[in-house]
Amino acid sequence: MQRSDRYFANPLAFQPERWQDALEKQLPKCVYFPFGDGPRICIGKGFAQMEAILILSTLAQQYQLQLVPGQTITPFPSITLRPNRAFRCNSSIVRLLKELKEQDKRPSNATAFFS
Repeated sequence: MQRSDRYFANPLAFQPERWQDALEKQLPKCVYFPFGDGPRICIGKGFAQMEAILILSTLAQQYQLQLVPGQTITPFPSITLRPNRAFRCNSSIVRLLKELKEQDKRPSNATAFFS
């Protein structure tokens, strides 16, 4: 279903922007199901979702995100606190190159421990 031109324009192309404007909510139920559903659901679903969170948190440590001007974030209280809608950000590298140069000059923990 998720590769059907019945529901998606150019379904085989990589177009992350297609999910803007809450496309998933406009689709019929079970048209997009990346991990399957029911008794044959992918056993790696939980791991993949946890891994995505870890990757995003790792990237967030190395980049500074700034809200695009003219947008506001309104909190949506649920089980967790989250924004009520999507928002756009600009990113910039935060001292990453400087830190890498400094790491080249310092001994690693293993070297310091064994010396």
